[in-house]
Amino acid sequence: MNTVKAAIFIILAPALVHGAIAPERAREYTGKNVIVCGKVVSANYEESSEGSPAFLDFTAPHPNQPFSAVVWGAFRDKFSGKPEEIYPGKEICVSGKVEVHDKKPYINVTSPGQISFIREPQKPTKEQEELGAAREYHNALFNPKELILLKQSLAELEYHISDITYHWDMDTHLAVKAFQKKNRLKQSGRIDKRTLQKMQDELSTKKDLAYDKRRGYFYLLQPLMRRY
Repeated sequence: MNTVKAAIFIILAPALVHGAIAPERAREYTGKNVIVCGKVVSANYEESSEGSPAFLDFTAPHPNQPFSAVVWGAFRDKFSGKPEEIYPGKEICVSGKVEVHDKKPYINVTSPGQISFIREPQKPTKEQEELGAAREYHNALFNPKELILLKQSLAELEYHISDITYHWDMDTHLAVKAFQKKNRLKQSGRIDKRTLQKMQDELSTKKDLAYDKRRGYFYLLQPLMRRY
C-alpha cells in the first residue's frame, strides 16, 4: 500500500466541507484524492502485523465497515496520542487518496493534518438571536437611507457605532439596548415608537449639538414616527 501526503482541511460540519463524501461512497472514488467525513465506530491497532497499522473504521465495525482510515506504525509518533484511542466515537474528516484492499476502500494517513474533527454548528447566543430578530424588524420597517439615519443618530448621541451603513450589526444592536437601558425603556434592541421618540427628544435638546443639526435631526426623524 502506498502512502500519500494531503493538505490540512478546515474543521467544519460535513455538509459544509466542499467536496466531502460519505464513507459509503468512498469506493466510487478509488484512485482519487478526496475528503471522507463520518463517524469512527471502531478502531484496531494490529501491532504485530506488517507495518503495525491502526485501522479506524467508519459507520460500522470491522468487517462491515464501508471505509477505513489507516495509520501506519511508522507515523504513530506524529500523533498526540494513540490513534485507536483518539478517534473512536468521533465525527471526523479524512483527506487523501482512496485505495482498495480486499474490496474495502481506505485512505493511508501519514500525518495528523489529514484528519480533522468535525465541529458541530454552534448554537447562536441569546444576543445573536435577538440581533437576527431586530435586523428583520428594522429592515421591514425602514429603508436603507433611514437605517443609516438611525445609526447616525445613535452615534450623535455618543453610542458606539463602528460602521455607518444600512447593515444592522451587533454594535448597533447593543447601542440601541444601551440607549433603552439609560432611558428606562424595554431593552428589546428594537427601535420602537417610544425609543424613536426619546432619541428625537435627546437630539433636539443636545446642548453641544449645533442648532441647525438639532433641527435637522428633528425633521428627519419625524416622518419615521408615522411608521408605527
